[in-house]
Amino acid sequence: MIISVSILYLTRVSAPLKQKKGYNAMKIGGLLISMPDGTVFSGYARLLSKRNMGNICFCHVRFQEDQIQIVLRNGLDNYRELVGLPLGSLLHLVGNKIVTKTGMPSLEVIDAQAVFVYGGNMPDKRHGLTSALRYRKRVEDLTTNPEAFLFAKKMSHALSVIRMLLYEKGFHEFITGVLQETFEAGQANSFETHCLANDKTLFLSLTSELKLRRLIVSGFDKVFEIAQSFRNEGIDALHSPEFTMLEVYAVDADYRQMMNLLEELVSRVVRECEGDEAIVFIDDNGDGKRVCYNQAFVRLPFRQAFEGMVGNWEMCDLGVLSETYPELFNTSMTRFTWLMKVIEKLMVPRIINPTFLTELPIGMSPFVKNNQDGMTSERAFLIAQGLFLADIYSDENDVSKLSDALERQSGEAGNEVNREYLEVMNMGVPPKTAGIGMGLNRLLMLLLGSLPRNIKETILYPIL
Repeated sequence: MIISVSILYLTRVSAPLKQKKGYNAMKIGGLLISMPDGTVFSGYARLLSKRNMGNICFCHVRFQEDQIQIVLRNGLDNYRELVGLPLGSLLHLVGNKIVTKTGMPSLEVIDAQAVFVYGGNMPDKRHGLTSALRYRKRVEDLTTNPEAFLFAKKMSHALSVIRMLLYEKGFHEFITGVLQETFEAGQANSFETHCLANDKTLFLSLTSELKLRRLIVSGFDKVFEIAQSFRNEGIDALHSPEFTMLEVYAVDADYRQMMNLLEELVSRVVRECEGDEAIVFIDDNGDGKRVCYNQAFVRLPFRQAFEGMVGNWEMCDLGVLSETYPELFNTSMTRFTWLMKVIEKLMVPRIINPTFLTELPIGMSPFVKNNQDGMTSERAFLIAQGLFLADIYSDENDVSKLSDALERQSGEAGNEVNREYLEVMNMGVPPKTAGIGMGLNRLLMLLLGSLPRNIKETILYPIL
């Protein structure tokens, strides 16, 4: 067990968490960077590696949610005991901040006591756990892998940044629950369970979309939820059966205003977690590129994207695509399925800079408002660094149009029409509302740095 305790300041110092250039708490070794020499620290430390030079021993430890170097000298009464401790052991130490001859900020130990002697085998510092074991043995991975531990801190901080921005904008946060009697997620495959108490089949929630819309009908103007979501489908580098969704709804807003809100939110997360306005993105060829998040995101209409990345507009037809890309398309696909395949397979991998794919074709969702041209909808997808991040849309709040669209979807996909939701909408809803649905795991994947580009990195205890 790793215990985090407060730093004991014997010298009065100024130590802001955030600096103008960089975020020390989000750096390996950042704990000591801004502290003056001689500052005294006290706390628990997990022994990760050691280099015994005889009368002096340099050790790397997990300390105060960081990985730092400590220096043990032969003058300590229990020096031999300390340098003989196996890796993984837990110490309580007191030490002064120094800088070694090599320029390494370190703690020179004044006093240290063994709290727990570890009897197992810690992963080798140089090689760590194999990729096959990292997700299965997450505690060992987080303990010995400073990049993984640092990324876990970034994930926690990103959630705080998101919440604080939405609170600043006047949004209320709700918990709408995971179990549902009706699976409200269109054509996705559900997880089912049986409730013994009432002998009912229940479903694990995939989206809070309609639950938050019910809150809008109830009289709330700005609502959001960060919730666990479940889809009983594939597992790969980009998909997990369990993931985390941010869903946001607002009255008197359209999808353009929600794009502006999301742009501000993503930019702030990058700035707060990276200490920079840009992320270095490494492509499949190993080439690095700075992706900037401090300027307006690109707005790219779907038709323009299709003609630039796929082919002439006449190709945007399921029959033509099935002949051209038989490995991706077949003529039995629903409109939603084949259009999403166009976007996810033929467009998303080629979009690196943050981009809103706008003016999406009609017929992809019954809940989205259509534009007056009868061809496009008030819907956009946010894409960056080759990842699909978010869905942004204006709501269709005309109950007759919504009912007709749900009937068409039911006939096409074979799912039942959600009558209960239509009854709620018949109570009356403001004519202008809009929402955001963002997979937070995909957002966090932007911040992975040198870690593998895999959604499992963003889930502390993933399903394998």
